[in-house]
Amino acid sequence: MQDDWLLLRPNLTRLGDFANWFAVLHGDIDPPELSHDERLLVKEAAGVADKLDWAAEPWRTLTDEVKQISGKKGRELFHPLRLALTGRESGPEMAGLVARMGRDLAVRRLEAAARR
Repeated sequence: MQDDWLLLRPNLTRLGDFANWFAVLHGDIDPPELSHDERLLVKEAAGVADKLDWAAEPWRTLTDEVKQISGKKGRELFHPLRLALTGRESGPEMAGLVARMGRDLAVRRLEAAARR
């Protein structure tokens, strides 16, 4: 839990915000509503994420591979992935969040967002 606190603390305005972000890291979130193109992107991302070496830099590797496959970059790439993985428009740096949530949770969330 200390690692979670250190990761989340810079983005907390109140102590009570920790519980909400803790749930993002380890609990269930509702899959976001995405456009058809965004659902295709996160579906592709789920396949990529499932095969990644999670011990390295999973967020960087994931976004690099999805960018290469899809041709998307910037907001078109990062926004749907953030929504699918966190259910939030903004927040802490995705690299730390993705590494902390782990492969299984990340893949489940991407797949759920792709189906919605």
